[in-house]
Amino acid sequence: MKTKTRTRTLTIAALLIAIGILIPMVSPLKIILEPASFTLASHVATFIAMFISPTVAIAVAIGTAFGFLLGGFPIVISLRAMSHVIFAYFAGNLSANYYDQGLLFSVMGLVGLGTIIHSMVDLELARIVWRAVEKN
Repeated sequence: MKTKTRTRTLTIAALLIAIGILIPMVSPLKIILEPASFTLASHVATFIAMFISPTVAIAVAIGTAFGFLLGGFPIVISLRAMSHVIFAYFAGNLSANYYDQGLLFSVMGLVGLGTIIHSMVDLELARIVWRAVEKN
């Protein structure tokens, strides 16, 4: 039974990596304001992977960064996408205190409102897809 679970996880990870590579390449909405970019659904695969495990999330984050590179985005944006590996690694491992005191301020102050909105939209898309997949 354990082999079946591992095979299933590996298959899902591979599909999420493929999606993470494709989204930056084919997304109909791409706004590039170096060093940032706002690409519709670019976080969806990574968010879904975070529901599965940190290892899967790290692999998908790497794949997504590769997708930005293949999509012709500037290297600084591809490297910024690679920074999601750090967030994927710490997914679920931070205390609520950290979010209350540091993370929210950092995101609001350093990254900006656009990223928050972009991530919220992508998270909702990820939740919709995850619920549909989970039912099957």
